Amino acid sequence: MEFLKRLFKSDSKPEEKNEAKMPHQNSIATTGKVSIWVGNFGSEDELDAYIFERFSKDFGFILNERNLPEISVEEEKKSIEELLTGFSWYKDFIEEAISLSKSKGIREASAAAVFHAVDYSKISGDSLPSEPFQFLGVCNFGGR
Repeated sequence: MEFLKRLFKSDSKPEEKNEAKMPHQNSIATTGKVSIWVGNFGSEDELDAYIFERFSKDFGFILNERNLPEISVEEEKKSIEELLTGFSWYKDFIEEAISLSKSKGIREASAAAVFHAVDYSKISGDSLPSEPFQFLGVCNFGGR
């Protein structure tokens, strides 16, 4: 019986152990870079819930709650250009983002998250999950 208690106790916190091994968003902070994710969500509340409940597990880094991504959710899917237009500094990175989306075969999405001053490629070249969110890539912004 004692063995089962220890077994279940040690297995009861696997996410804490994995989370402790994950890099923090601050460790990939990089001036002049934006990391962009796109996907399909029905509402901002749905995207917020995903970011707070699953994003870190899916993409392998702990979010800095004081520096969360800028997000957008549209009612219908839009081209990547339309979706990203209006984000802070979008004119600096939009062409590069469109090129990345074409190279990955991503034509449209209903939601985007842009992490300013974050270079996700420092810890991962691509994303594993494709739904509901996919890592589009890292782009330059701010004259860099």
